[in-house]
Amino acid sequence: MEEKRQLDESIKQIQAYTEALRKHMWQQKDKESQKKVARSEGLSELNTPLDESDVDKFAELVEKSEEENGARLSGRGLFEKQLSLPGPVLERIGDTNAVILMASEEPNWGTVIKALYDNPRQVRDMNVKDVDHLISMIPLSQRAELMPVVHEMMHESGVEPSKLTLDLTMAAYADRGMPVVVDSFMEELRARGFKPDDYTFGHVIKAYSKVRDLKACVRTLKQMQREGVEQPSKSVTTNLLQTCIMVGDFKQAEEIFSMMKYLSAETQPDRRVYNSMLLAAAKQHNVDRVLDLYREMTTRPIDPLEPDMETLLTLIYACARDKKTHLQAWQYVLELQERKFPVTRKLINTLLYLCGTTGELSFARALFRQLCLHESSYPDSYAINCLFKAYVNYKPGFFSPVLTTALGNQIRSTFLMSTSVTDEAYDPHKMPPFLSIPMLRNTQQAIWESRAIFAFFKENHPHLLNEKITLNYLAVPAHLADLNEFKARYEEQTYFEDSATNTVTAKSMPGVMSRNHYVYDLAIRACANVSSTDPQNTLEFASQMWANRGKWRKTPNFTSMSKQDRFQSDFLFARGMITTLANAGEINDAIDLLKSSIKQFGWKHHHIQPLINKLIQLDDTASLSTIRRLIKQKWSQHEESTREFTTVQGDKDYNKLMKKSL
Repeated sequence: MEEKRQLDESIKQIQAYTEALRKHMWQQKDKESQKKVARSEGLSELNTPLDESDVDKFAELVEKSEEENGARLSGRGLFEKQLSLPGPVLERIGDTNAVILMASEEPNWGTVIKALYDNPRQVRDMNVKDVDHLISMIPLSQRAELMPVVHEMMHESGVEPSKLTLDLTMAAYADRGMPVVVDSFMEELRARGFKPDDYTFGHVIKAYSKVRDLKACVRTLKQMQREGVEQPSKSVTTNLLQTCIMVGDFKQAEEIFSMMKYLSAETQPDRRVYNSMLLAAAKQHNVDRVLDLYREMTTRPIDPLEPDMETLLTLIYACARDKKTHLQAWQYVLELQERKFPVTRKLINTLLYLCGTTGELSFARALFRQLCLHESSYPDSYAINCLFKAYVNYKPGFFSPVLTTALGNQIRSTFLMSTSVTDEAYDPHKMPPFLSIPMLRNTQQAIWESRAIFAFFKENHPHLLNEKITLNYLAVPAHLADLNEFKARYEEQTYFEDSATNTVTAKSMPGVMSRNHYVYDLAIRACANVSSTDPQNTLEFASQMWANRGKWRKTPNFTSMSKQDRFQSDFLFARGMITTLANAGEINDAIDLLKSSIKQFGWKHHHIQPLINKLIQLDDTASLSTIRRLIKQKWSQHEESTREFTTVQGDKDYNKLMKKSL
C-alpha cells in the first residue's frame, strides 16, 4: 500500500510537471524563468558554507550531474556549442527556434519541445533513434520537466520507446531523487523485454542515493549480481559510496572504497572518490586517516592524482579540527595559493573556520572586514559564526606560530588586500564596528567588540543571525571568564520555553533562542571559569542555574531528547557543578555531589581533576582517599557487571546458535 501511495504521488507530480510546462509554453516566459533559476542557483552555491554541523553538504561539491554515463547517453557537454539536432526535429521546430537554440550558451529546451509539440506532426513517422538523440541533448537540469510531454508525443504518434529512451528518462528522474518514478520505468523496461545493464541499475542506485536510502541501494546492487551484471560501473560504486557517507555508514564506505581499488583497473578510485573519502574521515575527526588518504591519492604508483581545490579545502577543514595539525592546515592554505586556485567565498569561509578553531582573531577580523567591503562578498551566517568562534578561542598575547613567520606574510598578501578600511569604502550599515586597531590587547576588548558586532547584525542584518551564532556569542564571556557579561547575554538572548509571558515575543526577536542543553552547559562552564576569583557571585548564579535546569528537565525540550543525550547532558552539568564548587572552596558540597551521583555516572579521575587538585593543595588526604575509593569501587562494580553480562549474553547467543543448527 505504501509503495502504491508513493507511486500515485509521483504520477501526480509528473502530471503537474506536464501541466506546468504547457502553461509555461503558452505564457512565453521561458527565457526569463531560466534566468531566475540561474540566479537562484548561483546564490545558493555562493552561500553554501563548509559548516561543521552541515558538513554533509560538502559531498555535493564533488558530485557531477551526468557522471560517466553522460558520455554514453548524451555524447556532449552541457554547454556544447556545436548542437546537432536530428534533421526531422530541425524540420519541425522551424529555423528561428533552431537559430536561437544554437546561439544560446544555456539553451532553453522548453522552447524546442514547445515548438515540436505545436507542430501537428509532432514526432509522427520519426525514427526512435532521432527521438533518443533529441532527449540525450537535453541536460539533466531541464530533462525531468520535459519528459512527460516527450512521452505523450511519442504515445500519440505511435513511436515505441527504445531501451535508450527509458534509460535517458530514468537518468532524468534519478537526478531529481525520485526513486519511485525510476522504479516504475524500470518495470516498464522489463515489461518491454529489455534487459537492464549496469547503467540502468546505476540510475536506480543514484535515485535512492539522492534520498539517502542505503538499504535500497544495497538491495539494487545485489539484484544486479543476481541478474548476472558482471560488475558495477565506477559511476554506480561512487554513488553507493557517497550514499554510505551521507548516512554515516563509514565502515560500509571503506569496504566499497577497497572494492573499487581491487576490483579492476576501470574502477580505480578517481579524485572525486578520494575527496569523498577524505570528507568521511574528516567527519569522524580522524585526521590521520585524512592524511593517509591524501598521501595515497597523490603518490600511488599507477596514475597518481593531483589535488583540486575541494581536496585542499577538506584537508584544511580536517586539520583545523585537530590541535596537533593546526600548523599543517595553514601549510595547505599556502599550497592553495601556490596552485593559484581562485579566492572564493568557500575558501574564505574555510579560512575563517580555521581562524575560529585556532583563535587567530587578528586574521579573522581582517578577513571579515574585507568581506564587508563589497555586496557580492558580504559575510553569510557561517562567516559570522566563525568570527565569534575566534573570539571564543582568543588568547591575549598569543602570537601564531604561522602568521608571525614568512609563511604568514605570504598568506596575508594573498588573502588580504588591506587591513584598513578607507573612508570611501566605509558604510555604517555594512561595516561592523570593529575597534580601529589591528590586534586586540586583552579579553575585555574582545568581549566589548563581540557585543558591538552582535548588536550591529541584530540591528542591520537580523536575518543572518541563527542559534549557532547566539551560542558562540554566549560562549565568548563564558570562555573569557566574565560572568557578569555572560549573565547579561543570557538574559538578553535566551528565554525559558514554558514561560507563558515571554515565549511568543521572544521567538520573534532576532538572535534570541530557547534555553536548552547547550545554554545550561555554557552557564555552568562560565561559573567554573570564575568561581575561584568571585566565589559568592558564582555560587549564587550556579544555584540559580541548577534550579532553572531542574525545571527545564521537565519540559518536552528535555524529555524528547534521546536517552543517551539526556544522560550526557546531566553528566556534563554535574561535572561542571563539581568543578564550580571545588574552585569556590566548597569542598564538602563538591564531594557530596560526587557521592550522590556515583551510581548514576561513570566518574573517572580526570572528570573531577579540579576537585582533586584543590584537595592536594589543601593537603586533605582523607578526602582524597574517599574519592579514590568511591571511583575504584564504582569501576570494580562496573567491570563485574560487564563480565556477568558478557557471560550471560554469551550463553544466550550459544543456545540460539545451537537451536538454529538443529
